[in-house]
Amino acid sequence: MPQVSVIIPTFNRAQWLSVAIRSVLNQTFEDFEVLIVDDGSSERTAEMVKSFDDNRIHYFRHATPRGGGAARNTGIAQSRAAYVAFLDDDDEWFPRKLESQMEVMRRSEPEVAGIYSGYFIVERSTGRVCGRMTPKARGDLSAELLANNPIGGTSCMLVKRECLEQVGRFDESLPSFQDRDLWIRLSREFRFDYVEEPLLNYYIH
Repeated sequence: MPQVSVIIPTFNRAQWLSVAIRSVLNQTFEDFEVLIVDDGSSERTAEMVKSFDDNRIHYFRHATPRGGGAARNTGIAQSRAAYVAFLDDDDEWFPRKLESQMEVMRRSEPEVAGIYSGYFIVERSTGRVCGRMTPKARGDLSAELLANNPIGGTSCMLVKRECLEQVGRFDESLPSFQDRDLWIRLSREFRFDYVEEPLLNYYIH
């Protein structure tokens, strides 16, 4: 049984998905499975995924597009590990991403549900670093998450699967901000910690 389930939802962006997959396979922490959920794309995504000859990769497809929340929920439903990490198909992890977060998770108190990380904000077309998100908030984030989002998006989060199940996974009715909504619901029951260093590139395009 793998320790971490990595969920990658993909939406007609096969040219970037290959970079995302490779960044997972290059992790220094290797005890994971990869669940790629194709949200009804029209591209030849399945063939591209099969080109990665790695039995840790599992491919699922929605017949019609259902949105980011539904794609991630499909991944959660199919996951087997105690911990879940998310990676958007247009982002890219650094090699020590999972290792660094698992180190913090192992020494965290039981009430900690998720470990998030810093990241670089990068312009896709030029590779220019436009900004950097540095975590500063840990513990009880329930009040702060109502005012803003100190965590960021899904690509920087590693979370306990049992906590996701307890709060009800992603709200599939929301067209956007599904991540912040989930963080708010998690914060009502659990706590958060972080890795300060940037562990991924969050691409804007």
